[in-house]
Amino acid sequence: MLECGWDNSKGVSLSAKMYLQYKDELHFVYDLLLKLDLIVVPESMRREILNRLHEGYFGIVKTISMARTRVFWPGISKDILEMIEKCPVSAKFQIDDALEPEMPHEFPTSPWFKVAIYFFYFKG
Repeated sequence: MLECGWDNSKGVSLSAKMYLQYKDELHFVYDLLLKLDLIVVPESMRREILNRLHEGYFGIVKTISMARTRVFWPGISKDILEMIEKCPVSAKFQIDDALEPEMPHEFPTSPWFKVAIYFFYFKG
C-alpha cells in the first residue's frame, strides 16, 4: 500500500488502514518500514518487543518513554499500559513513576555552608 499509493486503500485490511494517518511519515529503508526514525513493528512481533521493553521493570512512564525512542505501532502506549498492569512482578513491587518533589535549600551565605552526599549501592 505504501508503494502502490494510499488512494487505492479500498479493500485493504483494517490493520493496514490504521497506518493511513501516518502516511507522510512512513518510508522504507532497505526492507525495514520506518515511521520517521522509529521501526514499525508488525503485529506478529509486538509481544516479543513488549516483553523486551518490560524486562527491566521500569514502570509505565519510563517503559513508554523508552519505546517511543525506538519502535512504533498504533496503540503502543495502550499495549504497554495493559501489559504492565497485568504483570504480577510489577504489581508486587509497584514502581512509582512519580518524580520525587524537590526540596529547596536556603541560599548559602559562605563556602561550605551546607554539604550533602548521595548514597547508592553498586553491584549489591
